[in-house]
Amino acid sequence: DAADSEWVLSCGDESITFVSFESGFDSNKSFHPGPPRQRNFVATLGVLNIAKAGLNHLELTPRKLLGQGFSVKRITLTPYR
Repeated sequence: DAADSEWVLSCGDESITFVSFESGFDSNKSFHPGPPRQRNFVATLGVLNIAKAGLNHLELTPRKLLGQGFSVKRITLTPYR
């Protein structure tokens, strides 16, 4: 129910703004028993410049929240050269 919500991922003075999308439901019961469940998706957001090495504070905040939000399973930072 958070489709089209606007979010900001930030670290220090750097930030990336993105819009969440509808994930739909997985209704194929051959993969799991029980009721349908939401599907998981991976989204590449862009480049976030982190000024210093070491421990940094990464923050995900809603800018325009529609619905209840969503569940984040993992945020992966990959070096970009």
